[in-house]
Amino acid sequence: MKHETAKEPQYLVLKPLLTEDAHQHWQIFSAIPPILAIVLTGVASQFPFPLAVCIVCLFIGFLFYFFTSSNVFTSSNRSQLELKAKGLDIRDNRLDAIMPWEWLTKVEIRHRRLSLFPNYVTFTFKDGTDILILWNDIKETIDSTHLVSCVRTWAPHAEIIGDAQLTKSESLASYTELWLRELSTTSLEKRLRQDQLLTTGTILNEIYTVKEILSGGGQGTAYLAETTASPHLPGLPPLVVAKEFILPDNERGRKKATDDLLKEVAILRRINSPLIVHLYDFFLEDLRAYLVVEYIEGCTLRQLVRQYGKIEKQEVARIGDLLCQALLYLHELSPAIVHGDVTPDNIMIDRDRNGSIKLMDFDASQELTRNKTNTVVGKHSYMAPEQFKGLLSQSSDIYAVGCTLHFLLTGRDPEPLTESNSHRIISKATKLNKAERYQNLQELRLDLEQLR
Repeated sequence: MKHETAKEPQYLVLKPLLTEDAHQHWQIFSAIPPILAIVLTGVASQFPFPLAVCIVCLFIGFLFYFFTSSNVFTSSNRSQLELKAKGLDIRDNRLDAIMPWEWLTKVEIRHRRLSLFPNYVTFTFKDGTDILILWNDIKETIDSTHLVSCVRTWAPHAEIIGDAQLTKSESLASYTELWLRELSTTSLEKRLRQDQLLTTGTILNEIYTVKEILSGGGQGTAYLAETTASPHLPGLPPLVVAKEFILPDNERGRKKATDDLLKEVAILRRINSPLIVHLYDFFLEDLRAYLVVEYIEGCTLRQLVRQYGKIEKQEVARIGDLLCQALLYLHELSPAIVHGDVTPDNIMIDRDRNGSIKLMDFDASQELTRNKTNTVVGKHSYMAPEQFKGLLSQSSDIYAVGCTLHFLLTGRDPEPLTESNSHRIISKATKLNKAERYQNLQELRLDLEQLR
């Protein structure tokens, strides 16, 4: 069945005022300096200095009140803005639409306590369209901290300028609070679907129809789902994977689970590589969290070895080179990303792309700017010694690549905390002392080239 995807996006424009009204107000603003100069000159020539100062201060106060009052810059129908995973939900008497995060290129925020000019936020989209919303319209539901947090999470490619800036950790923490607030408004006793597993035909988020279960575990289930064309998510493929995560019913556990999920989402939103699985959507429904990611027609490296046995050296070198390319892309981002869980289970062979690979599962990943953690995450046979101490670096990924190549050559998982000696290249990649390993993935690629 042919799947219809969204056509070329039609960008919509929100104008809080008619264009001629806005121009008229800015012309008035530009006239303030000469008006003040005339008033100051006249007052100073007619009155004693103390009285002149009082008159000028009263005049400035009047201007300040007039030009910052909501009556001048807002219409009777106030603009509404809601921040969703799909995009910016903008509503007023001229527009009711969701502008996808993928379209957003720049956000300009003016948010000052004292100003002759009204505070506002301007969103710029790919086609050059600017959408301006006054803070006075949305101040009761959104503040600049939440806005920057959502932009950082959902549109990391967008430039943020103006009066509100946050560090990445502050953004993540703030957005986590938004999620927890949404969770707290719903009773955990009111889950609509009582069954733990979704049945075929279940519709999620009005877009995804469950076809079958792909895999399951203690923390959630992965479903194959068909998509319905949505103007809010242009370019959705016919099939996707909806990864369901069960959220704990206690506040502390729920906060940690949400924080972990948002960290993975924040990382995936930064990534755009043909060798790495793509994230399409992220939403909360019926007390479950869902990541919607690319569906790969193929099998994992573990499934490949299970079906065909040990892999020939030339093919191992080819897969190893592709894996190095995927990880190099992550390591060269700013800030760099370390995957932290490279295993045969987290690498897919894509049958539709002539045996290319797809790296997936970023739940153990970290940005190198983040504080070091004591949490040990990963599969023991593929974890570098320093990971057991809660330390993660680019060298840890090199160690895991060596272990994965060992598995492909021998058909066996390596012993934890050992140097694998199945080949000299693998031996160097899996040195227990990271100073003795390959210093970067490019060095490893050069050696793998000799096997091809």
